[in-house]
Amino acid sequence: GKDQLKGDKLPTNILEIVPGKFNETDWLLLLENDDAEDFVADVFDSIWTDASKQIQQIYIDRQLLPFTMMMTENALSSVI
Repeated sequence: GKDQLKGDKLPTNILEIVPGKFNETDWLLLLENDDAEDFVADVFDSIWTDASKQIQQIYIDRQLLPFTMMMTENALSSVI
């Protein structure tokens, strides 16, 4: 009874990708870390894109009046 139960346990087979150095568990951890890095990169890219668009819009808003005044002055100067 008891002896047979102990003998029925199967050894855990771990896939060795690089024997003695790198196994399936290491591979899965590496993939999880890679996914985390991709997530952070995506978040950073999103923040960077949004910030760039806002900076560009602020720049355009600040330059609109001076540009309009300059073009108006040039147009009036050429008429006179």
